[in-house]
Amino acid sequence: MDWSLAEPSGAQPSLRLAAGLGWFWFVRGYLTEGRERLESSLAADDVRSSTRASALVGIGSLAGMQGDYRHAVRMLEGGVAIFRELGDERHLPFALATLGYNRSQQGEHASAAAACEEGLAIARSAALTWETALNLWLLGEIKLFQGEHQQGRSLLEESLTLFRRCGDTWGMAFSQNSLGLIARRYGEYARAEELVRHALELFQELNNTWGVATAVRTLGLIAYARGDYDGATTYYDRSLVLYRELGGRWGVASSLRALGQVAHRTGDLSRARALSEESLTLFRELGDRRGTADALQTLGVVARAQEDFARAADAWRQSLNLYWQGGNRLGTAQCLRLLAELAVVDGAYSRAGRLFGAAETVAAIPTLNPARVARSPHQAALRELAERMSADELAASLRSGRSMSADEAVAFALQRGS
Repeated sequence: MDWSLAEPSGAQPSLRLAAGLGWFWFVRGYLTEGRERLESSLAADDVRSSTRASALVGIGSLAGMQGDYRHAVRMLEGGVAIFRELGDERHLPFALATLGYNRSQQGEHASAAAACEEGLAIARSAALTWETALNLWLLGEIKLFQGEHQQGRSLLEESLTLFRRCGDTWGMAFSQNSLGLIARRYGEYARAEELVRHALELFQELNNTWGVATAVRTLGLIAYARGDYDGATTYYDRSLVLYRELGGRWGVASSLRALGQVAHRTGDLSRARALSEESLTLFRELGDRRGTADALQTLGVVARAQEDFARAADAWRQSLNLYWQGGNRLGTAQCLRLLAELAVVDGAYSRAGRLFGAAETVAAIPTLNPARVARSPHQAALRELAERMSADELAASLRSGRSMSADEAVAFALQRGS
């Protein structure tokens, strides 16, 4: 590539080499090198060709892995536009899937799902098995973000079947990691750990450092859900080191937030606050609305533990707004419940009941892990409401909340006062 770029007519050969190596850099985790090679080759050739489109998609893929989502989406939209101009349906499904992934990381779940659904339709029509599997996996991931776990699980299981049919180790590993996340949500911890440990082994076989970091972080989430905070810390610390080595800023931000959650659970509130704030800063720099909402929610939980209720309320209102804008109903419902808990603390019992009722409607999914819900702060707050209000008053406030549309519920929660 260096030799080609130095030759007067070497721009096209260099671009073909760079575009052809995009998947190698992606799978092996050579993110920075890949981006630099692709960008230098792209700058030397401006012909709107399929090769140029592939290079743009390659840059977008690598930038997204590093958490540079704004740049990733710009590159990917450029690649998709060229493939459309050329009528290149062979490569369009991959470009659309990657665009969908990066939009979802920014919290734009509706447009992300639309991109993957289009990619899936084209791939199925053209009998492209691998591209079908890829779009199924990423669409399943988006459904997971949106709290639609049953549909997400179905999509991911189909993607795993197709990746196995193709003999694609990379795809099998990521599908199993995602299925492990869903099993964790349902409290199926042994199954979750089995899936993710197998994914980790596959990533290690591939020498895919980004995948290893992702699987290790998922094992931390499983340990945290089980109450094994020492184990969770070990996993999160390891994932943090790996993401930093890769320049993966999203992974760094996500691991910092997770470590902040552990610090909160173990009572180290000053460390929890510092880690949550560092995570929030990174997510904001990345333009990651979903990550920002997650970090704000954690920061609010820490502020409540410090009895800084005004700060908690402000953080949760900001988080609520971001979740709702991104179409994340699960996150929206969680913020409604958290604000309901604060209303109980404030003595605004009718408001609290309405927020709890609204959260039931907005979530619109069944309880995933009843044992975990039973010991949640939400249940304690509801029990206190039952003590403070008559049965008729509580029933009326819950009914009023359930009757709200989702838009009305969010607007009501963003209002201050009782």
